[in-house]
Amino acid sequence: MINMHVNCLLSQEGLFETHFLSRVCEPVFIDPQNIHLGLDGPLILYGQWHPQGIGAGLRWLASLVYILPHPCIVLPPFDNGPLNTILGLRTQLKGIAINTNRISIMPDAEPLKLPEKQTLQIQTDFAFIGQAGKPWLDVGDRSHAALILIQPRNTSTPLLLCGARLLSASGLSDDEDRLTLLESIITWACGWHPIPDLGKKETNQPLQLDEATWHAVCIVLAGTKTNVPKEIVSLINSLFGTEISESSLQLALDRLSEFGLAKINGDRLYVNLPSLEEYTQQLGLWAYVRSLRKDFERKG
Repeated sequence: MINMHVNCLLSQEGLFETHFLSRVCEPVFIDPQNIHLGLDGPLILYGQWHPQGIGAGLRWLASLVYILPHPCIVLPPFDNGPLNTILGLRTQLKGIAINTNRISIMPDAEPLKLPEKQTLQIQTDFAFIGQAGKPWLDVGDRSHAALILIQPRNTSTPLLLCGARLLSASGLSDDEDRLTLLESIITWACGWHPIPDLGKKETNQPLQLDEATWHAVCIVLAGTKTNVPKEIVSLINSLFGTEISESSLQLALDRLSEFGLAKINGDRLYVNLPSLEEYTQQLGLWAYVRSLRKDFERKG
């Protein structure tokens, strides 16, 4: 089971869905007025989390969700109707009520590292249609997404909308599929890091290693125990959905050597794992490393 912190609102503490969520992670309930001060993990919203309904809740959320330090995940219920104006999106997105228990895994869902299967048996009550966002799961019709990633810009913090019934039991759901999807979403959200697009640099300015890239390299090295430098780039891409340049990777490798965390010999990387583990703990990244190790061991 995942042993990581997620954030919920105080209004969710007594909801029946909270009991199941507590089985797979550690929810911390915060006052929405202090969300910027108390958000130390992904924000998960479910059930009747806003006193004025989901529409008013999403309007409140849209004012801050894309600048939060961690991703936000919204689970059922949803309302039928347009969502793009509520969420501040330029392209169309609409929520619709459906009734199915078969959802398909799409290629873009690779960051979730779901099992090698095409479909999941999970009761799904809502779907999302429109050009906005990146569908990760669909309901048999590729224009209807059961799970969709909303990220208006590369530098925005992602918002994940999920229409599947993950926190309440259903005789039409496979409990293992339900648990696997929930764990995968939380693991992805807890491991996500903002890695800005470095873009083009001024030729007269030296390239600097941003801390988000540095943290991602440390997490991947400690969590996967890879010893091939080139694999770091592909792993960060698949796990976090971001790309780093070769020059940034080289800066990270140089810093690893400077800090005594690793040495490079040809195309091999010799990691001082005890020192790297201690270092990630000091940075507060150990939860992500531990989760990544569990994930790799489970899929190994």
